[in-house]
Amino acid sequence: MKEQEATLAFWSTVMIAFFALLFLLAIILFPIEQFKDLASYSAGYGLGSIAPFIPGFFIAILHFPFLIGLYCFARVDRKVYALTGGVFGGAYALLASVNYFTQLTFVFRNITAGRAGAVEQFLLDDTHSFMFALEILAYFFLFIACLFWARLFLAGTLDRWVRVLLWGTGVIGLLGSLGYVLESRSLELCITLAALPYTAAMILLILRFGRLQKEIAE
Repeated sequence: MKEQEATLAFWSTVMIAFFALLFLLAIILFPIEQFKDLASYSAGYGLGSIAPFIPGFFIAILHFPFLIGLYCFARVDRKVYALTGGVFGGAYALLASVNYFTQLTFVFRNITAGRAGAVEQFLLDDTHSFMFALEILAYFFLFIACLFWARLFLAGTLDRWVRVLLWGTGVIGLLGSLGYVLESRSLELCITLAALPYTAAMILLILRFGRLQKEIAE
């Protein structure tokens, strides 16, 4: 792995971890209320309603350089897993960034202008909306990607923990995706829970790629 490739992997991981922590903080400070009807939703709508979407958008677009970094990091005999995970991860990054950008611009502008009816099917907080289904699909792709990325980390204790956390993210997240299909709200919460091991994996990857940078520099 070249120095520039290691730098790309390191800093993209740093930024993903940073915005992932902001995302977790945002959903704690501004919990998503259960959608009841459009009138009550638009009445309580404000900047707090879109707070989690801001770090979510940056997490999504930062996955593009992250995917390249992972591919460069992978051993030759493991690049097929990096590439396959990159395809699924790229699908997540594209769908999620489109979704969050739509919430931050199109949806926000219409609701604050009193035109909530024009964006009803675009409300991410409504579990019956088109955009919520798109969100589930985006993360479904990410969870599959995690299962492939887990196969890239084979050396030492740190890699083992990264592998476990990525496997955990994939399995827990796919259970949540299944919950959406089965209309099980309790099982669907696994999608949110999957953010915890994924964030932990990103933090460990900062250490992993930081160590790799030092090895290359020496």
